[in-house]
Amino acid sequence: MKITLPKAVTIVKWRSVALAASILCSILELANIQTAEKSGYIAATSQQEIELAKLSLTIATDARLLSNKADNDQSKNQYRQIYIKSICKIEQLVSQGLRASSKQASEAKSCKADENTSIADIVINESELANSIDEWEKDTTIAATKQSEHTSAALQLNYLATILLLLFLALDLFDTYGPSRDQQD
Repeated sequence: MKITLPKAVTIVKWRSVALAASILCSILELANIQTAEKSGYIAATSQQEIELAKLSLTIATDARLLSNKADNDQSKNQYRQIYIKSICKIEQLVSQGLRASSKQASEAKSCKADENTSIADIVINESELANSIDEWEKDTTIAATKQSEHTSAALQLNYLATILLLLFLALDLFDTYGPSRDQQD
């Protein structure tokens, strides 16, 4: 059985293909790393703001309940002020969070709750804000998942680029140190 070696022209062609594919995989790897970093940044930042929004929601709920239980008007008004400020803080955080995740590109609005707004209307707004926080948390989980997926894809592309680069080097070595050109032609 006779083994025939490829001609030098064929090796040069495959060497070029291997190098080009390795470079392309490296470029795609960098793109995936950049996307993973962006998703990770959004997820990390959002998670901190979500915790702050949840804490503000707890403060708001407690202030509303204390306002209902207060004996004098001065205490009721103080707790109501805390309630309104907390609701406004939550609105601001949710608005910023939704803009950051590019789900909504609306501009920051003024707070819906003020001195003239009834507690019943503010409670409805509080419920809507709680739902918004839950949705925001789901979006953050999705961003963290995307980060993992892009990091995994980048790692696979890195392996492929390395294998292709090794193939290029093997073909280059074969072309350089393989059988003499006189024997191939």
